[in-house]
Amino acid sequence: MNSSTVKKISFLQDYLRKNYSRFKNKYPNIIGAHVNQKTRNGVELRYYSIVFHVTIKGDQQNMIPKYLSIKLPNEGFKEIPTDIIVTEELEFESGTGQGSVVNSTNEDQNGSLGFFFKKDNKLFFCSNMHVLLKGYIIGKGSFYSKSSSSAKISASVSKGNRTIRGWVKRARYTSLLDFGYAQVIESDVNMASNYIPKLNQVICDYTDASHVAFKNENVLVNGALNTSESQIERTSVILEFNYSHMALDGRRIRFKQTFTDVGRLKRKITEKGDSGAPVIMNGKRLIGLVIGSTPSSTYYLNIKHIMKYLNYPLILNK
Repeated sequence: MNSSTVKKISFLQDYLRKNYSRFKNKYPNIIGAHVNQKTRNGVELRYYSIVFHVTIKGDQQNMIPKYLSIKLPNEGFKEIPTDIIVTEELEFESGTGQGSVVNSTNEDQNGSLGFFFKKDNKLFFCSNMHVLLKGYIIGKGSFYSKSSSSAKISASVSKGNRTIRGWVKRARYTSLLDFGYAQVIESDVNMASNYIPKLNQVICDYTDASHVAFKNENVLVNGALNTSESQIERTSVILEFNYSHMALDGRRIRFKQTFTDVGRLKRKITEKGDSGAPVIMNGKRLIGLVIGSTPSSTYYLNIKHIMKYLNYPLILNK
């Protein structure tokens, strides 16, 4: 894929993220969107389109125009074709995994270990916020930060008969993040050193795979029960779903969540307990963490937003 095509697609992805709420107001049945090759009778064509996701085609197929007039850099206004696909609503993959399990005293369901990272001689592990602190998610922009006066929220990562203990330090839930991390307690750092080969050799091997040049790349998901293989099907997807859970104060929390830059894998290869699991491209590069699935696909958060939030080097869980 040449550089001019990559730039054009990146521009369309940014355009779609900035204008999604406008499209949503106009076409309320859409639940997501992405930029991809135009398809006709199941065959991908050479040019790209803006693809809208709906639960049922019906009237939306007639309402959404076949072309959008968009002003492209150095090209002026161009007619960009649209597509419509039917998709299902996302569900988180927290559950009862048996592998590298992450949980906290605040939650009744487990998730998977994402990765370890080290800062100022302190060791941390991470997963999704909905794994570590689901009860603290009360709407868009929810966050948690351990203060000097607040009680520590215990968390742990376990595999077999080994458990590494810690306490939750920070977490954030936005349109780009569903992420939290915990600090390993000092007495368990040596155990963690045995748990992770070459812990002291900091590995910074991750890739922003959010544009279409990475489509069809091979990936592994190191889930709570199994390591599963798949391929990247779509990049930089906008994904909307209804979020509902019980908050710490006993209230039923309901709101519509929109993630604006997630990846989609071919087939559903995850199961309950896999939320937070690392997605590894071509056997070596971390590209994101699993957030959930539909009956046909698995979705992951883009690593670039996690790295920006952390500003820390990575140690991959081997």
